[in-house]
Amino acid sequence: MKRNDWLLLVAVSFYSFLFYRQSPGINFVIFNFVLLGCLAASSKQIIKSKQWLLAALGSLASALCVGYYGNLLSVIANIISLSILSTLSISENSSVVVSLISSTCAYFASPVNIILDYMERSKNRMEGHPGYKKRIILIGIPVVITLVFFFLYRASNPLFDKLAENINLDFISVSWILFTAIGLCLLYGFFYQRKLEILSACDSRPGDLENRAYKKLTLFGRELNLTDENFSGIILFVLLNLLVLIVNLGDVNYLLITKKLPDGISYSQFVHQGIDALIASIIIAIAIVLFYFRGGLNFFRKSKAIKVLACIWILQNAFMIYSTSCRNTLYITECGLTFKRIGVYVYLMLALTGLITTLVKIVKAKSNSYLFRINGWIFYGFLVILSFPNWDRIVTSYNVENNKTEYPEYMFSLSSSNITDLLPLYQKSIDSKDSVSYNSYRNEEIRKGFSSALYNFITMNDTLDWRSWNYDGSRVFGEITNSNFINSVTVIDLSDEHYHEPLPAKLKIFSKVTSMNLRNSEIRTLKGLEEFPQLKWLDISYNHISDLSGIEKLKNLEYLNLNALRIADYSKLYKLQKLKELHVGRYYISDSMADEICRNIPNLKIVIL
Repeated sequence: MKRNDWLLLVAVSFYSFLFYRQSPGINFVIFNFVLLGCLAASSKQIIKSKQWLLAALGSLASALCVGYYGNLLSVIANIISLSILSTLSISENSSVVVSLISSTCAYFASPVNIILDYMERSKNRMEGHPGYKKRIILIGIPVVITLVFFFLYRASNPLFDKLAENINLDFISVSWILFTAIGLCLLYGFFYQRKLEILSACDSRPGDLENRAYKKLTLFGRELNLTDENFSGIILFVLLNLLVLIVNLGDVNYLLITKKLPDGISYSQFVHQGIDALIASIIIAIAIVLFYFRGGLNFFRKSKAIKVLACIWILQNAFMIYSTSCRNTLYITECGLTFKRIGVYVYLMLALTGLITTLVKIVKAKSNSYLFRINGWIFYGFLVILSFPNWDRIVTSYNVENNKTEYPEYMFSLSSSNITDLLPLYQKSIDSKDSVSYNSYRNEEIRKGFSSALYNFITMNDTLDWRSWNYDGSRVFGEITNSNFINSVTVIDLSDEHYHEPLPAKLKIFSKVTSMNLRNSEIRTLKGLEEFPQLKWLDISYNHISDLSGIEKLKNLEYLNLNALRIADYSKLYKLQKLKELHVGRYYISDSMADEICRNIPNLKIVIL
């Protein structure tokens, strides 16, 4: 095999080992070093390319963010970085946009390319080595015969069969084979990417406008010269400047003078409508500039006026970006922080960058190709930089500290890195004595969301190994196992989640829990409940439990809900002398049994549902 084939096999082996049934973590850091090493080994010339080194730096930076946070944004940034790096390995002058398109095509086409390349190599090998096919047959036949005798010996000799059973091939499964095959296809596209000439031609265009030749346009059968275009552009930019000036004056009036929204307009409408209009206006603004300043007009001796008007229009669009950012800030102050609202700031920064580079294009007479190339690298840089903050914790901390928790389910939908930041909100839901129905429901949702986040994190932490380690996950685990955190968790609500397993055992570190709701969670056993000796309130209704073994150890239990459970033996309850209220289904307990329970437990109230 060729050197690149060995590098591919090494990369696929690391991919299969590091990522199969694992989550993002330190495995991304190791894999990035492996891929960079393989690319450098395949061609020592590429490490001299500044663009390749920049993409390599972006790959390592985003990989370290994955190893630190393990979040989705870092993973996306790393995949994009490696895709850019792949194209730059075969075409060092490619732009970001062209690199991403080329890599995407390579990934999707890799299954076909694998077959075509194999057929081509086999053909060349047959022509170069006439005895190659015969050698395959001579090797294959003995291997097949050996396998036949292996199974025959296993069937005929119990000792050999026992020895063969010790060969553990459990790691070979259909899912593992499929996972590795997908990795092979992706990495084949990564290492054996084909250069697309049409896309490469786009990147070969110069950044500066050197050709002053003017290609005349035809409108309604008449040719337009530079004077006509200049005159048309001046009129257009004058009108557009007047129009956007009116828009900006309206924003100035609200932001600096009245500071009051018009009747019937909400903060959401004020921001979203502004963003939609801004997207359209900036796209059109850049498109118009690209049209008028595509060539000859940049060097026309009477073009000073249109250039000034175009620059003023760009600056007015920049003010629109500022006013929209102020709107978004007001929206966040009023309603709280979310990823979408952070995304608005990101978009505004990218839009401002696009306007600045467009301004540079006009002043410095740069080509359209320059604009796409420079913006591609700037946007890519933004993506890598945005991987560094822990946005989940920023969003959660802001909303909790500023009491913007009207919709707590949003914060519980984020990654597990914010669990400890949600503790004050959880404690507030427990301490709340508000009897208003909405607030009561909201507090219940907070307790359920917090309990579910805890359970899912601990379960995931138990199933993964060092390959999925990341610093943030380690930090969260350390903080939730701290005694102060453990003592703060007194209520666990995992109702209506359908877990199909003994739930309490997963949360045994929270031994201070006094209230647990496992209603309709599909559990079949009470195994693990003994880990919570301080339980006073327990709901296990609507499950598949028929045996109460283990419940007798909960000596402090005061409330118990057994509704819709077919319990054969209630005698386990007799040791719960502190039990004050028992809920059972009407069709699941006889009157005589209810009387027997009451005789054995003084002061007990049985509620028949």
